[in-house]
Formats: sequence, C-alpha cells, structure tokens
Amino acid sequence: MWTYLNLIDYINIASANWYEFNTSFPLDNLPIENKKQCLGWIKSLNNIRQKTHHPEKESLSTEEVNYVKEIYEKVTQYFPDDQES
Repeated sequence: MWTYLNLIDYINIASANWYEFNTSFPLDNLPIENKKQCLGWIKSLNNIRQKTHHPEKESLSTEEVNYVKEIYEKVTQYFPDDQES
C-alpha cells in the first residue's frame, strides 16, 4: 500500500481509470480519447515542480510561472473543493 502519492503518480491512476476521470483530468485538452495528450499537463507540471523541490533548486522562467498559474486555475475549475468548512 502506498503511504503517499507523487504528482506524477496521478498519470497512471487517471489513465488506468480513464472512464471515471475522462471528464476532469483532461482539463481543456481534447479529444479525451488521447489520454497521453490529456494528461500531459501533469508531466509538465511535475517537471516544473522538480526544479523547485529538489536540493539543486532552479529558478523558474516567467513562462513556467504563468503555466503553473494557468494550471492552478483549471484545476480549481475541474476539481472544485466542495467540502464545507
């Protein structure tokens, strides 16, 4: 049993359970039949995350920062926090 998940693990989870996740994980990427394309944003985001969360830290470019902001907006749209506080 896993004790934690890495961001990159969500690609395998979503891909293996595509029928359940094909309306949310693609974000705006279509067609949903192309899982690799629809889940590519996770890989891109993970590559950016690695730059800032490993001992050899790197600075992010303006484009990378903007990409993270764009993905954040889409994730909050497609995965809303419906829990009441």
